[in-house]
Amino acid sequence: MSAPAQNTDMPAHESSPKRRKARSAERLAPTVLVIGATLAFCWVVSPFASPVLWAIVATTLFAPLDRLLLRLMPSRRNGAAMLTLLSVVIALVLPSFGIAAALARETASLLANGGHPAFEIGPTVARFHAALPDWLRSLLAVGGIAGADDLQRSVTATIAGGLHSLAAQAAGIGQSAFGFAVGLGVTLYLTFFFVRDGGSILAAIRCRTPL
Repeated sequence: MSAPAQNTDMPAHESSPKRRKARSAERLAPTVLVIGATLAFCWVVSPFASPVLWAIVATTLFAPLDRLLLRLMPSRRNGAAMLTLLSVVIALVLPSFGIAAALARETASLLANGGHPAFEIGPTVARFHAALPDWLRSLLAVGGIAGADDLQRSVTATIAGGLHSLAAQAAGIGQSAFGFAVGLGVTLYLTFFFVRDGGSILAAIRCRTPL
């Protein structure tokens, strides 16, 4: 009678590893799902990684100003955030537009002159060539640049080639400008909410971080 009792106990003993594996798989499935969803979310928002980064940088730089405005107007959080955003635009965005406009004007003037600078480049190149050490001038001579005139022709040809390449890519400038405008809009939008709700966002992240 003892032999049949041992036979009935064997399947239960053999099935216990299978149950443990099933329980492990059940515990692992939510973790895999969360990791997959996180990776998918990162892939979706990856085109906006740069605007998010710049919004975080702007929020960090102008956080003291926002705290000062909140002390002056404690009941107007939206107004303080809007004034901080306006300060970001005045201090960072408008100077960037000015620099870009100046570069565009210089590029247009170079293109109008056929790739030749409006100023006289010859004396500058001659002084630069005269200031070079002898061993470097020897290396330039081996490369086919024996004097200041050859160096000036090489510099002018390089500038002209770069401008022609820029003119060939002018068709994509409109699309790039549209992408820049979208990125700037996303950056300013995120900056406003990061400035206004940054404290609550950080508190929520700390509460939900498993570390």
